Amino acid sequence: MNIVKYSLGAFTIITMVLSMSLVSCSDKPTEPSVTKPSYKIAFLSSRDGVPGIFSMNNDGTDQKCLFSDSTAHFVFLSWSPDGSRLAFNCSRSPHEDTYEIYVMRADGTFPTRLTYSTFFVGELEEAPVWSPDGYKLAFQSWRDGNNDIHVMNADGSDRTNVTHDTTNNYDPIWRPDGLGVTFVSARDNAGSRRYDLCFANADGTVRELAAIPSYEDSLSALFWFPVGSTIGYLGISQDSDVHLYVCTITPGLTSCTGNSFGTSHTADHVTYPAWSPDGSTLAFVSSAEGRKNIYILKTRDLSDSPKRLTNSLTGEGAFTPAWSPDGAEIVFTTVGQAALKFTS
Repeated sequence: MNIVKYSLGAFTIITMVLSMSLVSCSDKPTEPSVTKPSYKIAFLSSRDGVPGIFSMNNDGTDQKCLFSDSTAHFVFLSWSPDGSRLAFNCSRSPHEDTYEIYVMRADGTFPTRLTYSTFFVGELEEAPVWSPDGYKLAFQSWRDGNNDIHVMNADGSDRTNVTHDTTNNYDPIWRPDGLGVTFVSARDNAGSRRYDLCFANADGTVRELAAIPSYEDSLSALFWFPVGSTIGYLGISQDSDVHLYVCTITPGLTSCTGNSFGTSHTADHVTYPAWSPDGSTLAFVSSAEGRKNIYILKTRDLSDSPKRLTNSLTGEGAFTPAWSPDGAEIVFTTVGQAALKFTS
């Protein structure tokens, strides 16, 4: 996952579920109430001229600033599985070219810095991803001179470089059982444009799951399906076409199927890919029709064409799609406007 620097007014959206129930005190039998799921949205904003992390309910109420710093630049937010904590990347003066990982409670209390770089220019501690049980974080780091995958406890202790090689490794995601981390690696040569899909155990032993087709120029959006044996990802080829792959992982064998979607003009502008929680749909941003809009693509039939969901006519368009926890809604942003949402 690449770090993206957002301009003033742009948000990053992350969602989570808050359980809700209704209790009736009447003696009369009542029809079951239909309650719309409620969840929290965390986003980045400089609405008051100071960069900060905000949260609100999914109906737009209870907007509050959780953490702000006039010297800071925030680039990533990640809810813990139980929604009790937020992990984020932050660069703060006087070391604007380094990014560290912080964790705080969901209400903004007890912000804690977990990583301490050596402050080399451009040193990054990027994209913290929670383990399924919420006890660990995986992230990518340039601390050792190239992009390696690291794992640490959620309090910053017991940090381990699980790739420790001379090539660039990125886009870590936890296996659903939490026993290891899947990632993309340019294992032959960092500049060779040859990628492998790899898996690292907690002890740092690494094995290749699949060799990516040699014509793919970049990869992104690794995603484990809930079934625990299927991985999806995007590849952009040297001819600027986009391919969506779905790989089934079995002991000793990985079988991948893929298909391209859209024209090369679409491919040149595919950004912000986001999988639905069940893996059935991929949302992304494309400016293929002249302005940035949100599209979705069903993964059950890779021969389908993307469907455009927004119709941006003014401004810079739509950005940063993120799924609600039940997969029924997509939250997104438009520059200079509040967060919007629609049902997929």
